[in-house]
Amino acid sequence: MLVQDRAAKSQIREIRRFSEPKSLDFSTWVSENLSRIVVISLSIVTILAFFFLYNTTDTASLLCFQTQSTQSLLKPLTRPQIKWNSIQVLPDKTSPYSAFVTEKWIVVSVTNYPTEELKGLVKIKGWQVLAVGNSLTPKDWSLKGAIFLSLDAQAELGYRVLDHLPYDSFVRKSVGYLFAIQHGANKIYDADDRGEVIGGDLGKCFDVELVSEPILQYSHEDPNRTVVNPYIHFGQRSVWPRGLPLENVGEINHEEFYTEVFGGKQFIQQGISNGLPDVDSVFYFTRKTTLEGFDVKFDEHAPKVALPQGVMVPVNSFNTLYHSSAFWGLMLPVSVSSMASDVLRGYWGQRLLWELGGYVAVYPPTAHRFDRVEAYPFAEEKDLHVNVGRLIKFLLVWRSEKHSLFEKILDLSFAMAEEGFWTEQDLKFTSAWLQDLITVGYQQPRLMSLELDRPRANIGHGDRKEFVPRKLPSVHLGVEETGTVSTEIGNLIRWRKNFGNVVLVMFCNGPVERTALEWRLLYGRVFKTVVILSSRKNSDLYVEEAKLDHIYKHLPKIFNRYSSAEGFLFVEDDTVLNYWNLLQADKTKIWTTDKVPKSWTSVKPTGKSDWFSVQAELVKRTVSTMPAHFQVNYKEAAKNNLDALTVCSSEVFYVPKRLVADFVDLVDLVGDMDLHYKVAVPMFFMSMDSPLNFDPVLGSMVYKKKSSSFNSSLSLYSAQAPAVHPWSISSEQDFIKLVGQMAEGDPLLMELFILHLKLDPLARVAEPVTMEEEKRRQICSSCDRPKPICICHVIPSEPIATSTEILILHHPHESRHKLNTTPLLVKSLTNITTVPGRRLRHRHISAAESSLPKPSRTIYLFPSSPSSPAVTVSDFKSQNRTTSDPPPPVRLIVFDATWRHAKEMVKASEEVLREAGAVRVCLDAGIDESVRGGSIYDSELFLRMEPVGGCVSTAEAVARCLGALEVDGEEIERKLISVLKEMVRLQSEFLKPMRPRPKLLKKRLQNQQQEEEE
Repeated sequence: MLVQDRAAKSQIREIRRFSEPKSLDFSTWVSENLSRIVVISLSIVTILAFFFLYNTTDTASLLCFQTQSTQSLLKPLTRPQIKWNSIQVLPDKTSPYSAFVTEKWIVVSVTNYPTEELKGLVKIKGWQVLAVGNSLTPKDWSLKGAIFLSLDAQAELGYRVLDHLPYDSFVRKSVGYLFAIQHGANKIYDADDRGEVIGGDLGKCFDVELVSEPILQYSHEDPNRTVVNPYIHFGQRSVWPRGLPLENVGEINHEEFYTEVFGGKQFIQQGISNGLPDVDSVFYFTRKTTLEGFDVKFDEHAPKVALPQGVMVPVNSFNTLYHSSAFWGLMLPVSVSSMASDVLRGYWGQRLLWELGGYVAVYPPTAHRFDRVEAYPFAEEKDLHVNVGRLIKFLLVWRSEKHSLFEKILDLSFAMAEEGFWTEQDLKFTSAWLQDLITVGYQQPRLMSLELDRPRANIGHGDRKEFVPRKLPSVHLGVEETGTVSTEIGNLIRWRKNFGNVVLVMFCNGPVERTALEWRLLYGRVFKTVVILSSRKNSDLYVEEAKLDHIYKHLPKIFNRYSSAEGFLFVEDDTVLNYWNLLQADKTKIWTTDKVPKSWTSVKPTGKSDWFSVQAELVKRTVSTMPAHFQVNYKEAAKNNLDALTVCSSEVFYVPKRLVADFVDLVDLVGDMDLHYKVAVPMFFMSMDSPLNFDPVLGSMVYKKKSSSFNSSLSLYSAQAPAVHPWSISSEQDFIKLVGQMAEGDPLLMELFILHLKLDPLARVAEPVTMEEEKRRQICSSCDRPKPICICHVIPSEPIATSTEILILHHPHESRHKLNTTPLLVKSLTNITTVPGRRLRHRHISAAESSLPKPSRTIYLFPSSPSSPAVTVSDFKSQNRTTSDPPPPVRLIVFDATWRHAKEMVKASEEVLREAGAVRVCLDAGIDESVRGGSIYDSELFLRMEPVGGCVSTAEAVARCLGALEVDGEEIERKLISVLKEMVRLQSEFLKPMRPRPKLLKKRLQNQQQEEEE
């Protein structure tokens, strides 16, 4: 049968092969293959559209197209359907705390080992601390009195939300919230590990028991107001919280009047934090005047204040008390950035809270949060700055017809995903969160009618409650706020938005020790970052080494480091940028001074071996190797003057991101050729683009040639120009003078100016000075001292080499003192290192940092005391004398500070000194604390009053030590002392004579007579 069947099928196939052919007319063929034709046509159109977008649009457009195409292929967003009645309540049966139940919980996310602040939270009576770990938390984390949920412990709990949570984020606190609810919580304090509760008692900070007494409430009289800055109510008008829309930052007027509301439904209580309050990155970067941490103080006596329906406030996750009726609002979104998660949660929760008749109340300072000077990136808050204003408007108009709170929550989460405030991931996370709430035993609250849908009652005079907020000094600025601060902050935000992704590259010709921090302070408020370059590297001040003549060769490194930047603005420190006048410039174009005749010139080489001829030959050689598009652009730009050499002073120019790759290619073409930057930069720009396309923003800058006798003149500056050249900055005094001038265009700079005046009353911006004063203030570029007291003639022409390795710990205050002697040592010795700071670190004394062999012994110079005896330098040398020739080197550590500060520095450095085996030594003469210290009138080596007899300056102390330690010590000591003597002699000519003080003289004579009698 099988054979017959196969034969029959074979015959049928043969018949079909030789049957009559079908008609092959076109219409028939089309009708039979229509579906194939359509599919192939759509494929071809799609491919053509893709290549069209690829070649005609930027990457962002292409990504957008790809994303939309991908989404169109996915199924539409669907709202989860949950059968609430089928969810069972399950007790904790897996954790060691299954039988533990308590009502009051503190939930904290931990990444590092326990902080002192967290240890303080554990001590709060009646509250249980729950620490939630993540993948960054140390495996051996533990804290007595706290419950710790590691990743493994969290996984054993079996919550649905675990499938949606990232492993390395603080949003894993959601697991902690569920755990606390499962173990009996009816109050949860949402905290972090760097804030301490003021007074150590949450019951005194918040209304833990919800006593129904009237509290102040913001007025709802203005229907257009949708969000408030609560910091104004508590005395700080110019501080704004993270999550406040930037367009509302300038609204600094306080309430004309308040109303009252009963306090029984303040289910979310937001506490204010002193120290570092909850501020965004814009505030943190633009309002920081020093490297010190913020220490902002709010009015602790201001009353708590509630928010009416229709008005919102930013809510955070590190100083907030949640009552059980609002536990559903603890969910932290997972599809947005970590810096936006708790703020979005706060606005989302406030809107849903209105459905229960509840509200948020803001409390006076309840915690002190310490600023560890660890600012977060601006990009982390992008979800806030872009979306939060739109989110608030959306929440106010959103409505749901559902009849249970959890269904309304799902409705809102679905709508927010549709609007793009978060993604489908958070929609699924919300669903899992709500189901987990039921699983751990939480009962959803009942709904109440929404007041927003009812006509608002008029506020009568009897209902108005008066409270005028105080205007506290802005500790972060050191001055009291002015009434114009709204406009000034608004301008600063506008500048930051415009230049917040532009890198400023500054080359400092002057001493960076006196200016680097000031430049960063001035421009860092506005630009993405400030990169400081100088001819000498300074790691402590983050100053990179570069050669100005070939500065363009260093720029590619910076381009690569900040590859996401929108552009790079280069400026030398002899040019002042008025950034407020650069807003109109096109950041996709080149900015240069081609419209400034004194800066951009053409020079015809003589054909001889002069500098211009050599540079012109290098330009020709470079142009000849350029690719066609560069060469054509350059020759087109220089067609009217091909024989001339284009020279640009290039003190300021801007390279947009789109031309960075071209700039780098041209740098590679130059290679090792000695092409000067004043020739290379204009050649690059002419090759990259036509001068007709350059932005003319710098064309109106103030520009004058710098003469050899130049110094800054106040009459040269103009706040209306985009830039001013030249301007000399070589000291803090020059910087303060500049800030005082720039305050005309940026009034907030005046606050920095006033702060400096408060810290240093002698720092005054002078009136227009005379020529004699200008001459007197010129600074010598070699010794960094004013020219009338220049000491270059006595400083050794070749720094002295010593076998002793000298390490000077330089107190920060000393760097600002004009009579400090450490710079003399740095310029006179080779084997010397200065480290700014108040404490010695292990890395400071690492032998690897020295180019000399590892020292056999380490000594530190400090006078003897009963508790810490010291040997004299001579005794140390004799005790450690060896037969080796030359003797093994010694490392000498010196503390450069005032007597009081030096004691503190030595005490703080004891552990490092002990581990290094350092021996305490003193000068042979020693000190006598019973004897009054000397002054300029007692010795030619004193300029500052010493505290006790025997104390000497740092330079003299090092000289005396080297005199005892070095083989040719006497000669080294003589040279150093001669430099110090000359500095004292010249300085003393400018000292004002002291007024006679008869009473003090009489008292001194009496003391001397009494000592003689004894």
